[in-house]
Amino acid sequence: MEGNIASPENSPALITQQQKLGCLIWADDLLLLSETEAGLNNMLDTLKLYTLRNGLKINVDKTKVMIFNKTGRHIRRNFHLGKIRLDTTTEYKYLGFKITPYGGIAPGIHDLKNRALKAYHKMKHQMGSSFRTHPIITIKLFKTLIQPILLYASDFWGTLKLPNNNPIENAFMKFCKELLGVQKQTPNVGVLLELGETPLSFIGSKML
Repeated sequence: MEGNIASPENSPALITQQQKLGCLIWADDLLLLSETEAGLNNMLDTLKLYTLRNGLKINVDKTKVMIFNKTGRHIRRNFHLGKIRLDTTTEYKYLGFKITPYGGIAPGIHDLKNRALKAYHKMKHQMGSSFRTHPIITIKLFKTLIQPILLYASDFWGTLKLPNNNPIENAFMKFCKELLGVQKQTPNVGVLLELGETPLSFIGSKML
Protein backbone atom coordinates (compact mmCIF):
# COMPACT_ATOMS: atom_id res chain seq x y z
CA MET A 1 0.00 0.00 0.00
CA GLU A 2 1.50 3.31 -0.96
CA GLY A 3 0.58 6.96 -0.47
CA ASN A 4 1.93 10.31 -1.60
CA ILE A 5 3.40 12.36 1.25
CA ALA A 6 3.43 16.03 0.23
CA SER A 7 5.79 18.47 1.90
CA PRO A 8 4.05 21.71 3.08
CA GLU A 9 5.74 25.03 2.45
CA ASN A 10 8.39 26.07 4.99
CA SER A 11 8.58 22.51 6.36
CA PRO A 12 12.00 21.23 5.21
CA ALA A 13 11.88 18.39 7.73
CA LEU A 14 9.23 16.62 5.63
CA ILE A 15 10.08 15.06 2.30
CA THR A 16 7.97 14.37 -0.78
CA GLN A 17 8.29 10.76 -1.87
CA GLN A 18 6.54 7.42 -2.22
CA GLN A 19 6.38 5.85 1.22
CA LYS A 20 5.15 2.35 1.93
CA LEU A 21 2.47 1.96 4.56
CA GLY A 22 3.34 -1.07 6.69
CA CYS A 23 0.53 -1.09 9.22
CA LEU A 24 -2.68 0.51 10.41
CA ILE A 25 -3.44 0.83 14.11
CA TRP A 26 -6.75 1.66 15.75
CA ALA A 27 -7.02 1.18 19.52
CA ASP A 28 -6.03 -2.48 20.05
CA ASP A 29 -6.52 -3.49 16.39
CA LEU A 30 -3.42 -3.90 14.25
CA LEU A 31 -3.40 -4.45 10.50
CA LEU A 32 -0.09 -5.46 8.90
CA LEU A 33 0.47 -4.84 5.18
CA SER A 34 3.07 -6.45 2.96
CA GLU A 35 3.54 -7.09 -0.75
CA THR A 36 5.26 -10.45 -0.23
CA GLU A 37 4.87 -13.62 1.82
CA ALA A 38 8.39 -13.29 3.22
CA GLY A 39 7.78 -9.66 4.11
CA LEU A 40 4.66 -10.42 6.12
CA ASN A 41 6.31 -13.32 7.94
CA ASN A 42 9.18 -11.03 8.90
CA MET A 43 6.67 -8.52 10.27
CA LEU A 44 4.94 -11.29 12.22
CA ASP A 45 8.27 -12.37 13.70
CA THR A 46 8.96 -8.79 14.77
CA LEU A 47 5.48 -8.50 16.27
CA LYS A 48 5.90 -11.74 18.20
CA LEU A 49 9.25 -10.58 19.59
CA TYR A 50 7.73 -7.24 20.61
CA THR A 51 4.86 -8.89 22.49
CA LEU A 52 7.23 -11.22 24.34
CA ARG A 53 9.45 -8.35 25.45
CA ASN A 54 6.50 -6.24 26.60
CA GLY A 55 4.32 -8.87 28.25
CA LEU A 56 1.55 -8.67 25.63
CA LYS A 57 -0.60 -11.43 24.20
CA ILE A 58 -2.13 -11.70 20.73
CA ASN A 59 -5.55 -13.26 20.22
CA VAL A 60 -4.60 -15.82 17.58
CA ASP A 61 -8.23 -16.84 17.02
CA LYS A 62 -8.97 -13.34 15.76
CA THR A 63 -5.76 -13.07 13.74
CA LYS A 64 -6.23 -13.88 10.05
CA VAL A 65 -4.35 -13.41 6.80
CA MET A 66 -5.94 -12.23 3.55
CA ILE A 67 -4.14 -12.19 0.21
CA PHE A 68 -5.58 -9.56 -2.10
CA ASN A 69 -5.92 -10.44 -5.78
CA LYS A 70 -8.01 -9.29 -8.75
CA THR A 71 -9.97 -12.54 -9.04
CA GLY A 72 -10.96 -12.63 -5.38
CA ARG A 73 -10.04 -16.30 -5.07
CA HIS A 74 -8.77 -17.88 -1.87
CA ILE A 75 -4.97 -18.01 -2.06
CA ARG A 76 -3.30 -20.03 0.69
CA ARG A 77 0.26 -19.46 1.89
CA ASN A 78 2.20 -20.29 5.05
CA PHE A 79 2.15 -17.59 7.71
CA HIS A 80 3.19 -18.12 11.31
CA LEU A 81 3.01 -16.17 14.55
CA GLY A 82 5.70 -17.87 16.54
CA LYS A 83 4.95 -21.59 16.23
CA ILE A 84 1.28 -21.07 15.43
CA ARG A 85 0.18 -21.19 11.81
CA LEU A 86 -2.32 -18.49 10.92
CA ASP A 87 -5.41 -19.18 8.84
CA THR A 88 -5.95 -17.46 5.51
CA THR A 89 -9.44 -16.17 4.75
CA THR A 90 -11.58 -14.70 1.99
CA GLU A 91 -13.66 -12.56 4.32
CA TYR A 92 -12.74 -10.37 7.24
CA LYS A 93 -14.31 -7.49 9.13
CA TYR A 94 -11.87 -4.71 9.84
CA LEU A 95 -13.33 -2.20 12.30
CA GLY A 96 -16.78 -3.55 11.47
CA PHE A 97 -16.58 -3.30 7.67
CA LYS A 98 -16.38 -6.47 5.60
CA ILE A 99 -13.27 -6.80 3.43
CA THR A 100 -12.75 -9.37 0.64
CA PRO A 101 -9.65 -10.33 -1.40
CA TYR A 102 -10.57 -8.47 -4.58
CA GLY A 103 -10.80 -5.19 -2.67
CA GLY A 104 -14.27 -4.08 -3.80
CA ILE A 105 -16.72 -2.40 -1.43
CA ALA A 106 -19.84 -4.28 -2.60
CA PRO A 107 -19.61 -7.07 0.06
CA GLY A 108 -19.19 -4.49 2.81
CA ILE A 109 -22.13 -2.42 1.53
CA HIS A 110 -24.38 -5.49 1.29
CA ASP A 111 -23.37 -6.51 4.81
CA LEU A 112 -24.37 -3.09 6.15
CA LYS A 113 -27.71 -3.37 4.36
CA ASN A 114 -28.41 -6.83 5.82
CA ARG A 115 -27.52 -5.71 9.34
CA ALA A 116 -29.66 -2.58 9.01
CA LEU A 117 -32.66 -4.49 7.66
CA LYS A 118 -32.46 -6.94 10.54
CA ALA A 119 -32.59 -4.04 13.01
CA TYR A 120 -35.33 -2.34 10.97
CA HIS A 121 -37.60 -5.40 10.95
CA LYS A 122 -37.19 -5.68 14.72
CA MET A 123 -38.08 -2.01 15.17
CA LYS A 124 -41.10 -2.29 12.88
CA HIS A 125 -42.37 -5.37 14.68
CA GLN A 126 -42.04 -3.73 18.10
CA MET A 127 -43.85 -0.57 16.93
CA GLY A 128 -46.81 -2.50 15.59
CA SER A 129 -49.61 -0.23 14.31
CA SER A 130 -47.70 2.83 15.56
CA PHE A 131 -45.28 2.36 12.68
CA ARG A 132 -47.62 4.20 10.30
CA THR A 133 -49.90 6.06 12.67
CA HIS A 134 -46.98 8.05 14.13
CA PRO A 135 -44.73 8.70 11.09
CA ILE A 136 -42.72 11.52 12.68
CA ILE A 137 -41.70 9.29 15.59
CA THR A 138 -41.04 6.40 13.19
CA ILE A 139 -38.69 8.52 11.08
CA LYS A 140 -36.85 9.72 14.18
CA LEU A 141 -36.43 6.15 15.39
CA PHE A 142 -35.16 5.08 11.97
CA LYS A 143 -32.60 7.88 11.90
CA THR A 144 -31.49 7.03 15.42
CA LEU A 145 -31.39 3.23 15.25
CA ILE A 146 -31.11 2.18 11.60
CA GLN A 147 -29.51 4.99 9.61
CA PRO A 148 -26.19 4.88 11.54
CA ILE A 149 -25.85 1.20 10.55
CA LEU A 150 -26.44 2.00 6.87
CA LEU A 151 -23.98 4.90 6.93
CA TYR A 152 -21.30 3.13 8.95
CA ALA A 153 -17.85 3.73 7.44
CA SER A 154 -19.32 6.08 4.82
CA ASP A 155 -16.29 8.30 5.35
CA PHE A 156 -14.45 5.46 3.61
CA TRP A 157 -16.83 3.97 1.03
CA GLY A 158 -18.37 7.37 0.29
CA THR A 159 -15.21 8.27 -1.63
CA LEU A 160 -15.64 5.33 -4.01
CA LYS A 161 -18.02 4.51 -6.85
CA LEU A 162 -21.11 2.85 -5.43
CA PRO A 163 -22.95 0.00 -7.18
CA ASN A 164 -25.65 1.11 -9.65
CA ASN A 165 -28.27 -0.71 -7.60
CA ASN A 166 -27.05 0.81 -4.34
CA PRO A 167 -27.98 -1.51 -1.41
CA ILE A 168 -27.81 1.36 1.09
CA GLU A 169 -30.31 3.45 -0.87
CA ASN A 170 -32.49 0.40 -1.51
CA ALA A 171 -32.82 -0.27 2.21
CA PHE A 172 -33.73 3.36 2.88
CA MET A 173 -36.34 3.41 0.11
CA LYS A 174 -37.83 0.17 1.43
CA PHE A 175 -38.41 1.91 4.76
CA CYS A 176 -39.84 5.04 3.12
CA LYS A 177 -42.30 3.13 0.93
CA GLU A 178 -43.44 0.86 3.73
CA LEU A 179 -43.98 3.90 5.94
CA LEU A 180 -46.21 5.49 3.29
CA GLY A 181 -47.84 2.18 2.41
CA VAL A 182 -47.15 2.55 -1.32
CA GLN A 183 -46.07 -0.04 -3.88
CA LYS A 184 -42.46 -0.92 -4.60
CA GLN A 185 -42.84 0.51 -8.11
CA THR A 186 -43.66 4.00 -6.78
CA PRO A 187 -41.05 6.49 -8.05
CA ASN A 188 -38.39 7.16 -5.45
CA VAL A 189 -38.39 10.91 -6.07
CA GLY A 190 -42.09 11.18 -5.27
CA VAL A 191 -41.65 9.18 -2.07
CA LEU A 192 -38.75 11.34 -0.90
CA LEU A 193 -40.64 14.54 -1.66
CA GLU A 194 -43.69 13.29 0.23
CA LEU A 195 -41.58 12.61 3.33
CA GLY A 196 -39.31 15.63 2.91
CA GLU A 197 -36.22 13.39 2.88
CA THR A 198 -33.06 13.22 0.80
CA PRO A 199 -31.17 10.15 -0.48
CA LEU A 200 -28.90 8.62 2.13
CA SER A 201 -25.98 8.84 -0.29
CA PHE A 202 -26.20 12.64 0.05
CA ILE A 203 -25.91 12.36 3.81
CA GLY A 204 -22.99 9.97 3.41
CA SER A 205 -21.21 12.48 1.18
CA LYS A 206 -21.84 15.24 3.72
CA MET A 207 -20.42 13.09 6.52
CA LEU A 208 -17.41 12.40 4.33
